[in-house]
Amino acid sequence: MKKLITLLLFLTLNIPSIKATNIELKPLIKTIKEATQEDNQLKEKLKPLLFEPNPKNLPDSIHQQNGKEIIREELKTKHNATEHTLKSKDEYKLSALFVKNENAPVNIIFLTGYFHQYTPTKEWCAPFVEILNFDGGQKPNFLMFDWAGYGESPGENRFLRKNAFGSKAYKQVQAAIDLVRKDNDKPIILHGFCFGAAMAMHTTLKAKKKNHTMPDALVLSSVFANFETLLNQAVNQKNNWFYKSVLWMGFGKWCLDYMMNGSMFLKPIEMIQEIDIPCLFDHYVNDPFAHFDEGIKVFYNSDLTKNMFLASETGKHVRIHTTAPYQYQQAYEEFLQNCGFIS
Repeated sequence: MKKLITLLLFLTLNIPSIKATNIELKPLIKTIKEATQEDNQLKEKLKPLLFEPNPKNLPDSIHQQNGKEIIREELKTKHNATEHTLKSKDEYKLSALFVKNENAPVNIIFLTGYFHQYTPTKEWCAPFVEILNFDGGQKPNFLMFDWAGYGESPGENRFLRKNAFGSKAYKQVQAAIDLVRKDNDKPIILHGFCFGAAMAMHTTLKAKKKNHTMPDALVLSSVFANFETLLNQAVNQKNNWFYKSVLWMGFGKWCLDYMMNGSMFLKPIEMIQEIDIPCLFDHYVNDPFAHFDEGIKVFYNSDLTKNMFLASETGKHVRIHTTAPYQYQQAYEEFLQNCGFIS
């Protein structure tokens, strides 16, 4: 708590050097302190849509493979999800799940993060179909898909090879946007997690430049300032001497940039200055990968007349929504109301 107060105080005192001059800041940052009774009640409903706790010594990616079929079936039988194939302009055929709800006020497209073999599949996004159920029965449409090379989507993702994922994968996001727009004319929200948040911003700017269909708003979970910093923090968390040595010698940065098609240039701290649609930021205060202070800096570099920040003292990296789902839902609903998307 002391860390959060100190950081917010520091940033508030330094507002004039950023973009927030003459703007009342207090309502812009909301804080979740701990899970409430309402959160715990909603958590019970999420259990069928969550991967089971990871057994000791079993890699996340393997365990995820074991659970995704069960979750996919739950989405299809209880939430009317249908399977789709997205055909992107980079020639990849992407596996997708589309959850459609009657009279849905908005469409939400999820972009999972990226961490090579630990990259989540589309089923990781399943809890949102239960969480984002707003007052008056207003429930969005949801589209989740596997990046090329992951889950059920074909594509290269091997070590020291050019992968299907990376900066050029914005074409895969655009394919998702185009599918949703073809289906209906409701507002489109890109909700990205960590690197997925950077891809949401990157895709928005590419669509604007190329005159393609753009999203109407962004939700940026655990956003970082620049990719190089995120890479360093991720390697430090893994505490692997080999990776640290390779990174220190400069090879790691070069290899990853090669594998991910030049992703090192993706800098949310700079991209956000060109984003002119509303953005909701959410961030776990003690995030070990995308540090909280980086998310705050990106936020204060944005258009504060449109945007909102949700900080949480409970949760994990990109997982506030599963630890305090009710409070998360309330903040999300307020953001959509501020955008004029829901009543």
